[in-house]
Amino acid sequence: LAYGDVEAARRLARRNLECLEAEKVDAVIFGCASCGLTMRRDYPVLLPGAERMVHKFIDISEFIDGRLGYRNLPLDEKVTYHDPCHLRWGRGVRDAPREILRRSCRFVEMERPDDCCGLGGSYSLAHYDVSCALGESKVAAVTASGADIVATSCPGCILQIQDQLARRGRDTTVMHVA
Repeated sequence: LAYGDVEAARRLARRNLECLEAEKVDAVIFGCASCGLTMRRDYPVLLPGAERMVHKFIDISEFIDGRLGYRNLPLDEKVTYHDPCHLRWGRGVRDAPREILRRSCRFVEMERPDDCCGLGGSYSLAHYDVSCALGESKVAAVTASGADIVATSCPGCILQIQDQLARRGRDTTVMHVA
């Protein structure tokens, strides 16, 4: 869909929804902010009637925080959180990942956590130099936070932040919030 093949996207969306409807799922849990946003935002545009499923498409942090009542003994590591653009700006999900982290570790908010890390889907592949420039401010924010770990809710952001930290000689661990 991002590259303009609307018909292929429509076929895939139809097939995905047919599978989910056949299974009568209660929820579809996403560990990828971009995939969740695509199904919530774009499927109803691609397929009239798809909006009946949209309320079932939720991010894993919303599921853990809102439906599981997650509790654990906190880890003794300092963790900060990067907001993926598609989760924060696309879906408006901000609190659930932080609530999980607050219950799981010594959470510290980095400066400007909702600034783009520079990945932009496949943007970083075509414009790596710009992607790296955007990544500089994210690395600076992570470093200034003093965190041992950066958590985020997007596999792409994980790769981007790992790359940008490594380019600058930082060994901060980057992992999915889940």
